[in-house]
Amino acid sequence: MRVLCVSCVCCVCITRVLCHTGALDVVSPLDYEVSKEFTLRIRAQDGGRPPLSNISGLVTVQVLDVNDNAPIFVSTPFQATVLENVPVGYSVIHVQAIDADSGDNGRLVYTLLETGAGFPFAINNSTGWIVVASELDREAVDFYSFGVEAQDQGSPPMASSASVSILVSDVNDNAPQFLRDSYQGSVYEDVPAFTSVLQVSATDRDSGLNGRVFYTFQGGDDGDGDFIIESTSGIVRTLRRLDRENVPLYSLRAFAVDKGVPAKRTPVEIQVTVLDVNDNPPVFERDEFDIFVEENSPIGLVVARITATDPDEGTNAQIMYQIVEGNIPEVFQLDIFSGELTALADLDYESKMEAVGGPSTPFAFPPPATALECLGGPVTQCWGGSGPCS
Repeated sequence: MRVLCVSCVCCVCITRVLCHTGALDVVSPLDYEVSKEFTLRIRAQDGGRPPLSNISGLVTVQVLDVNDNAPIFVSTPFQATVLENVPVGYSVIHVQAIDADSGDNGRLVYTLLETGAGFPFAINNSTGWIVVASELDREAVDFYSFGVEAQDQGSPPMASSASVSILVSDVNDNAPQFLRDSYQGSVYEDVPAFTSVLQVSATDRDSGLNGRVFYTFQGGDDGDGDFIIESTSGIVRTLRRLDRENVPLYSLRAFAVDKGVPAKRTPVEIQVTVLDVNDNPPVFERDEFDIFVEENSPIGLVVARITATDPDEGTNAQIMYQIVEGNIPEVFQLDIFSGELTALADLDYESKMEAVGGPSTPFAFPPPATALECLGGPVTQCWGGSGPCS
């Protein structure tokens, strides 16, 4: 039997069977991603009268893939947040692309773009997971923006790219730092309470509450309660009246504390020098002196040294001496600076056995004064300060 005509009897005809030859041709474009296989029923018909045919023949056509589809990323752009203290190897974000092709044409390899040496992230070439490759430091770099590429393994290969943004979040890994290693200040001892002495200042490289700093003496040294520190400004103030003669120098210890959890604190040493004011009068060694002098002692003999002390310092403690009463006639002379009492005339026991001076009235000079009654000598007075005698 001679076959005269062979034709396709399938529902969707994308092929054509040529009569007489039986050749199967493609008559419309194929798309592997739409239909990977076609099953055709073939009819064979002879040229007799009447013609006889057979439609039992089946032909299966398998469509082979070619690399005609580029990878497509899903959910772009990719954004993530990561804490700065996560360990190396920590998985940050999963980037994913799909490729409609099959085999090597659809097998994707991921790489990072726009990254240099020391870049702290890496990507798993096959899975697309981006991981931490080295330690992060938000205080150095807090935001990263880079590209990622997915490339199939077809020939020639096809590739697509997408953008990735990673924000590095802060953890409280930095303690406050003072602007100076230590602080020094001074204040007069007679200033009223709450007088400002000095101001300390610290910064914290962390952000948010982790970088918010307040100041305290708690756990440090506030000079036995003589000083306070303002928590927000860092201003150190006196809390009560000071007394230089009691404490001339304070060694305080304050802290800058952040509000992270747990909080970090940094100490700083503060020295406060209390400056003197003339608030103390000179004080004689004793209120009365008994001085015994032999008669006929030579003129100019130092018969006594009158001394007094002043707890103030500097010019406030410089003491000057003066006879203010009882030296009539002038028998004695008192050195204004040394307090040496010398005889200016011959002393005669039979003429005057004893010289007694009474207490003096306050000396008309601004610095405080103290009177002394001397037995066997004149009344003297001394004062502190730098003013002249009158």
